[in-house]
Amino acid sequence: MKWKVLASIAAVLVIVWFYNFPRFSWYQRITVEVMVDGELVSGSSVTLSRVRFSPNWFPSGSHRHPSIEGEAVVVDLGERGMLFALLRSEGSVDYTKSVAMRRYREIFFTSSGRSRGRGNMLWSPYNTLADQRDERVLPHNDYPMLVTFTDIDDPTSVQLVDPDDLAATFGEGVNLNRITLAITGDGVTRGIEDVLGWLTRRGRNIDGTSATTSRELSNVLDEGDFHVLRR
Repeated sequence: MKWKVLASIAAVLVIVWFYNFPRFSWYQRITVEVMVDGELVSGSSVTLSRVRFSPNWFPSGSHRHPSIEGEAVVVDLGERGMLFALLRSEGSVDYTKSVAMRRYREIFFTSSGRSRGRGNMLWSPYNTLADQRDERVLPHNDYPMLVTFTDIDDPTSVQLVDPDDLAATFGEGVNLNRITLAITGDGVTRGIEDVLGWLTRRGRNIDGTSATTSRELSNVLDEGDFHVLRR
């Protein structure tokens, strides 16, 4: 009898825990398509997105805690160079953590704009999101940041790429076709360290410093904009 009581208490505690501290995850693929002299060239990357919630026991503070694991998209344009779509956008370092909620807005909000909430262990819009398999074209205002390197071995040679004018960076005949997002069952993409051999696990700015002291892009970008390893 004692063990049955303890088992019942443990079961209740587990249910309370999952109800008040739910965790959700999904895999998302960003694909960048580029036209190079009339031929389509593409690259893609799958990242793992996670979100955990804490109870609304306090009136202030964030109760939603997103995180990601994965790496930037690499598009090899051959002799033209390499294009990178980062884990951030020009306006937000948390771009990859939130892009799916914007592009699959109907899952999280009603037609009147009311939030469907976080849900619980039995049902959640996040679980619905994880089951999606359609591909969505990203609008221009929801693009990731695009960059390249004039010298792939020199992180300080990083340059911002204008999505409306790839030819200005890569030469005539190079144009962005589209950027898409899809929820997928595939695993996290690996291998950007083989392309950018200077990436480390230290999470510094890509110019090797640990503080942002200038407007130079290599001092603004950090290694977490290119890859986030599992923590």
